[in-house]
Amino acid sequence: LAPGNPLLSNALNRFLLLRAREHKLRVQVLPAVSPIDSMICLTALDLGTFGLQVFDARRLVTKSQAVNPAVPLLLLELAGIAVTEAGSPLSRDPAAYEDLIGHLRRFYPPTHPVLHLPAATDGGSVEPSAVILDRLGELASQIGPRSTLFIDLVRPQRGTEAAKTAVHRE
Repeated sequence: LAPGNPLLSNALNRFLLLRAREHKLRVQVLPAVSPIDSMICLTALDLGTFGLQVFDARRLVTKSQAVNPAVPLLLLELAGIAVTEAGSPLSRDPAAYEDLIGHLRRFYPPTHPVLHLPAATDGGSVEPSAVILDRLGELASQIGPRSTLFIDLVRPQRGTEAAKTAVHRE
């Protein structure tokens, strides 16, 4: 059993499903409300209008994956950035998040707001915490194993050429 959709961000469950099918075992996957569903409610996201990008935080950095700043972003397993190897304790050092901050600065301005969404299963506060991107490390003490980071889209500033162009297209 897994919380939410058992195939979402769970390679082990996908592997077990494939193996069961190879052995002609009858398997049924029953989804429930996933953590992503909860995050959509917390952030009041309009997926139909803006879309959504979902990445594993560690993989985003280690594979140098590109993100689109015009589409909202959820980074799952945020604490994975601060773990050096399996089984090692989670680092509470703000410096552990410098690579993530550096990677995200390729796509977002340093003053862009980011929102830490703690998981209820991590213990502690379940209240979201907002900071600007360059100060993300300040949240290190609040980040738990199942924490997620939400980054809203970069909106054109009124009066800029990009904003004027966007208005004329509507």
